[in-house]
Amino acid sequence: MADTELNLIEILEIDPTALDESQKTFLEDNKSDLTPEQAVKFNIKQDVIIEDFEPETRRAPSSTTIKKDDEGDDSDIDEEDERTISKIVEKKLAPMSETMTRIQKLEDEKDIDSFLSSKPEYLPYRANILKHVAHSAYQNIPVHNIAAMLAAKDMMKIGAEKEREAQRKIKETGGNGFPARKFSGGIDWGTATAEQMAAKRAEVMGHSG
Repeated sequence: MADTELNLIEILEIDPTALDESQKTFLEDNKSDLTPEQAVKFNIKQDVIIEDFEPETRRAPSSTTIKKDDEGDDSDIDEEDERTISKIVEKKLAPMSETMTRIQKLEDEKDIDSFLSSKPEYLPYRANILKHVAHSAYQNIPVHNIAAMLAAKDMMKIGAEKEREAQRKIKETGGNGFPARKFSGGIDWGTATAEQMAAKRAEVMGHSG
C-alpha cells in the first residue's frame, strides 16, 4: 500500500497531458483514492456513492397502527347500518377535526414565520408556502425546501439579471473596475485609435496645426 501511495503521489504531480497509458490505467484503477478535484483534473470518472440517509421531513413518522380484531367479524353488519354508524361517528368527530385543523394551521404559520425570520428574502412567498404546507401532498416537506422550490424560477431570473449587469459593468469599465475615461469631444479613451491619441497628444503639447 505504501508503494501505491508513493506512486499515486508521484503521478498526481505530472501534467495530465504528459501521462502515458500505464499511468492513466493506474489512476483509473485507484480512482477511489482521488479527490473530486483530482478526478476532474485527470478526467477520471468516479463511481457515484449513494449515501444511506433518511429524507428530511417536518414531522416524525406516526407510530400509530390500527390493529384488526381477529375475533370480530364485521361481515354480518348491514350496509345501511354501516353507513348510519359512519355518519354518527363523523358528526361526533367533526368538532375535534376542526380543532385539529386550526391547531395544525397555527403550527404551520409558526414554522413558516420562524423560517422567514432568518430568510426574509422569501417573505413574498409566504402565502404560497402556507398553501403548500396545508396540502396533503406537501405537508410533511420541510418549509425551506418548499420555499426554495417556489422561488427557484425567480432566483434564476435574478441570477441572470445579475450576470447581465456584471457583463454591462465590465464593458463600461474595460474590465478594470473603473469607468472608461473620455477625451473632450466624446472620444472614448478605451476605444480611441492611434491617430486620435496622437492628435490629442499633439494638441496638449501645443503642436497641433
